[in-house]
Amino acid sequence: MNSDQIAPNDFQIRVEQRLSAVLSDIGRTVDNRKVQRVEPTFYSRQPEIVVFIVASDLKVWIHENTVSFEVSGKGDYYEMPDYQSADALADAFLTALTTRLREPGQG
Repeated sequence: MNSDQIAPNDFQIRVEQRLSAVLSDIGRTVDNRKVQRVEPTFYSRQPEIVVFIVASDLKVWIHENTVSFEVSGKGDYYEMPDYQSADALADAFLTALTTRLREPGQG
């Protein structure tokens, strides 16, 4: 792969697949999806790949080992050190997201 090609890692692919299934189950569609390399931040010394997904008022950022979301200005953040596995992180993220999307006024 040359430096111009950007591809999500296995974690990002799995989380995105599960997110797509959840969105489909609740009748939401993805309006926009981007995979991009972001420059280092204060907590990272290396550029990283981020999958960014928008579905109406939902925004999701899937980093290389973290996930965050925002719905109508309220959101949450999930990172690997808080979970025993990538699947446990994805479970927590999707459970919280589904709960938030099912709140009154979010349908």
